[in-house]
Amino acid sequence: TRGIELTACTQGLPPRTGNALPPALRKRAEGIRWLTRPDETAGETENPKGQRYEALLLNFGPGDYYKTKALLEKGSVCSTGVSDILYEKDGLDKYDVAIIQLSKGFAGERAVAEIVALNKDIPIVVVGTDALVEQGSACMRRGATRFLTEPLRDRDAVTIRNVIQQSARTRASNGLRRPEQGRPPPKATHRITVLKVPATKRQRPRSPQQGGVGSPIRNRMERSALEKLFARSSGAVDEAHFTPMTTLCGLPGCAAPLLFRSCALHSGESTSEALTSAAFIKFWDERLQLRDGEGRLFEVMLGSSKRFVSPAAVVSLAQGLMKNLKNRVGEAPEVKETIAACLLYGIRGSGSAKQPVTEKNLREARLCARLLAAESGVYEGVTAFLRPDRMSNIKSMFLACHASTFTMFPATAKHGKDEVDYHELVSFCKERALLLPRAVEALFERQMHWSNTSGLKTMRLPDFACCWLAMSDVKTVSAAEFWFSVLDEDMDGHLSASDAAHFYLEKSRLLCHDGLVLADFWSIWTCILDLCQPKDKVRGPTFAEVKALSEKNRTFLIQSLLFKEDDNAVINIRRTMELVSGVDIGAM
Repeated sequence: TRGIELTACTQGLPPRTGNALPPALRKRAEGIRWLTRPDETAGETENPKGQRYEALLLNFGPGDYYKTKALLEKGSVCSTGVSDILYEKDGLDKYDVAIIQLSKGFAGERAVAEIVALNKDIPIVVVGTDALVEQGSACMRRGATRFLTEPLRDRDAVTIRNVIQQSARTRASNGLRRPEQGRPPPKATHRITVLKVPATKRQRPRSPQQGGVGSPIRNRMERSALEKLFARSSGAVDEAHFTPMTTLCGLPGCAAPLLFRSCALHSGESTSEALTSAAFIKFWDERLQLRDGEGRLFEVMLGSSKRFVSPAAVVSLAQGLMKNLKNRVGEAPEVKETIAACLLYGIRGSGSAKQPVTEKNLREARLCARLLAAESGVYEGVTAFLRPDRMSNIKSMFLACHASTFTMFPATAKHGKDEVDYHELVSFCKERALLLPRAVEALFERQMHWSNTSGLKTMRLPDFACCWLAMSDVKTVSAAEFWFSVLDEDMDGHLSASDAAHFYLEKSRLLCHDGLVLADFWSIWTCILDLCQPKDKVRGPTFAEVKALSEKNRTFLIQSLLFKEDDNAVINIRRTMELVSGVDIGAM
């Protein structure tokens, strides 16, 4: 963009100008001054200050989506990801470019054709590996602008931005203008004095649903997309093919059977094998439209109930989640029930499918968001217990409880050995210095929700899973709720002195046989009251007061009363040394 003009020079060049020139030119006795040519524009790799673009990413996996989004940010390009092109023309007008990731089994040519049919002015960039070059060429013939090979690099972000700028110049030369939504105003030619306001006052409050599930912007596009999906399936979809509708509504794929049944029940078509577009849109309008993701999941899990989640709904979610876990833990019915029990344990601290689950419980656990992440292989929060390695660990610990090795889920169970009995669990805990025998007994009385308790003290895998999760990670809130129900002997909602003494005295007696003397019970009880600060010191702390404790203090309370091993937190060191040495230390 800069040229030089050679003129006759009577004197030497100025020092600054001469030093800025190449050595060959500095030797010449000529005057040189820089010229700016107005007919030349800035290079395409430069970006006007403040100019940002919008990109629509199609068919990108979760990992590739976030990597591509971060890469495009370097080129001042913001990104939005979708799994299918189901937008009207007005929905595509706000995007400057559409980027499609090719993959085996994905109809990339069809996606390009749909975008061109909806909006022929938007440039299309296709990305894929070297093995998909032929498919990329086919997309170029259908109307794609550029094909880039993966993995994408920084220069590809500049290339995509250049494609956007070239497309804008082409439209401008043809007299076409696109609505500039959310773009900064053109730079003024004169100086303007702007009164600067602190950033905290200039920021506009943003609605939590702005652009998210349940927002007016998304609902307009979502309804149109749903209608197109039904139109592609001749106006009716059966349960086996209901996953696209579910994910388009912002729900996890494992909720597809629940959504289908809820729609059928709401429309009175519960006996039909396929659901019509009219029945689904009616359910969407009345139950889902104004709800966010967590609220929508609660609506489809309600079933025939009006206030609480149906227990069968959690089992149905577990059935869908088994797809990611079957290679590690199998596909037996016990596994499905174990996944359901672990979900309930994470939500409410109990594996019981009979206790009600409210919308508040689901929102506190962020169940919808966690399930969406789990289907992508990210296990966090309430689904952290379903990580494949943790499920395998539960399975191995269940096997370790048995007196002899046996197959996990035999086709014909011998002697009913698909369960753990009371004596096996006591021996298991004794070997690992875990629960006291009285704690195990209370566990069988109050935390057996999936096992047959008709006169037999046996525990199946779902109940053992909750028990092992609570034993292996005592500091969590779910474990605190689980063990509080075990500690509450009289089930009055308070941890009283009599409840605590029932377990602590047995612990004191067992450790005395091992040569260890524990602190006096009333000293420990006073410490517990000082930590919890209960409103009613006679009846003792409630679960809410125990839950408010720090992780360290919650762990101390539970382990000091229920576990044999507590990191020596309640040992009376002086009396223990006197017992071992036979010398009264206080008299020395």
